[in-house]
Amino acid sequence: MESAVSYLKCLSSYIEDDKYTNLIQDIDNAALEYEEVLTSPESNIIFEKYDNLYSILNEHITNLERYFPRFDIDEFIKTKLFTDDTINEEVLQNFEKKIIKYYLYEKYLFDFYGTVSLYTKITKNELAKQGIDYGNLLPQIVQKIDENELKPIKNEVTIYVYQNGKISEKFDSTLS
Repeated sequence: MESAVSYLKCLSSYIEDDKYTNLIQDIDNAALEYEEVLTSPESNIIFEKYDNLYSILNEHITNLERYFPRFDIDEFIKTKLFTDDTINEEVLQNFEKKIIKYYLYEKYLFDFYGTVSLYTKITKNELAKQGIDYGNLLPQIVQKIDENELKPIKNEVTIYVYQNGKISEKFDSTLS
């Protein structure tokens, strides 16, 4: 059931208002805050801002891990994103573009998941013969979930998915 909830949260995140604008603002703000304290003598503030930047980048790298195999966030921050205590704007913008591109591709995979999930063994075998990996046609979150967990369950559970991406078992009129 936990995997199914993760699946629904992931799917609902694609309908959040301003998802990509907020994503870029969060990364930019964390990078700017870290840049501001790099010259500060108080090392505990530096570690705090570094941890904040690291956790934001880690969240997105984890969500999109198949596109970033063996990605070392520490190395990225220390050697590519920051040079001489300043942000490398080109590297930051290219990274943000990649993140958005991969999130949009995952959304695209979700758009077709209803059809792709119904492929028969014959179709999957034919894809394999053509050198196409069926797993690459599935959203990343689906690849992590056991197929049996996505099959209908006997007990009915009502859930509410709101525009802001929140999921609840109880209706909340303030979110609709």
